Amino acid sequence: YPTQEVFLSIVRFYWFGSSMLQLLFFGMIFMYKHRFVLGSDFMNGFDRVKNVLPDRLANELEKYRHANVEELRIRLGKNPGIVIENRERLFVSEPSTKQDIKRIIERTTGASYHISESEISNGYISCNGIRIGVCGNVSAVNGQVRSFRNFTSLAIRVPRECRGVCDKLLEKLFSSSLDNTLIISPPGGGKTSALREICRKLSNKNYRIAVVDERNELLSDDGTGGFDLGPHTDVLTGVSKAEGSIMLLRAMNPQIIAMDEITKECDLEAVSQIAGCGVSIIATAHASSREELLHRKIYRNLLDLGIFKNLIIISGFGHKRIYATEYLTT
Repeated sequence: YPTQEVFLSIVRFYWFGSSMLQLLFFGMIFMYKHRFVLGSDFMNGFDRVKNVLPDRLANELEKYRHANVEELRIRLGKNPGIVIENRERLFVSEPSTKQDIKRIIERTTGASYHISESEISNGYISCNGIRIGVCGNVSAVNGQVRSFRNFTSLAIRVPRECRGVCDKLLEKLFSSSLDNTLIISPPGGGKTSALREICRKLSNKNYRIAVVDERNELLSDDGTGGFDLGPHTDVLTGVSKAEGSIMLLRAMNPQIIAMDEITKECDLEAVSQIAGCGVSIIATAHASSREELLHRKIYRNLLDLGIFKNLIIISGFGHKRIYATEYLTT
């Protein structure tokens, strides 16, 4: 018969083994649940945001590296907030200062406001694929925003790559033809991430894709290559959708042209110019449903053009997002 010491050794062995299996099991569940968050490209976007923050904010943000961080909110005199799955919470115990906001703006613009003046006048700054919304005291001439006298709030969006989110949609919508497709969701609802993934997947299927990336948010190139949009994708940045679409049609012989955020009448012009040229269009717009699209004149006009056949509707947040499809009739 085994001695008491041998018996206890056996018990310890099985207890330790079962504990390790439990840790492995729950670890696999965690990785599956957050499988669209923990990729190297997300880390890259996360680190880009860290790099524009003052050290004390960057150190606090590091604690959330493996969370589903969507945005940071910096408000003068208020504790900084962090948005995770559309829910904002405080992540720093001390209020933001003028120096904090100044440092972020300087690092984002390269300490040269005039370089980003046109963007700032539209309420945002775009830097290395990071989009920062701004609020503050506006300087206007004849009712037109020219610049900001000072900044009081910043909304810093964390760019990410979400691989695999559109696999079923691709099989359903693009298995037999490349019909024009419009992707909609509320602001921050995942339109850009979905468009980025669709471009990558279709490019991997050997389709030639040209992207009009007006604000460098799809590619998010920081000088090291940006996100992966596929091996057969060409990207044009820093140009309007209308002008960029014509450039791509003339020079790049694409099968698909992709563009993010149709928000202005000139964007409708871009879509109209592409239609009828034998090139498919994939674009995004702000809305939570088809009915909501029809509440805004620009989107009513967009649907009246009869160009788009497919509608992808994104709802929910984070890994709980739902991707539905609807066929548009003319």
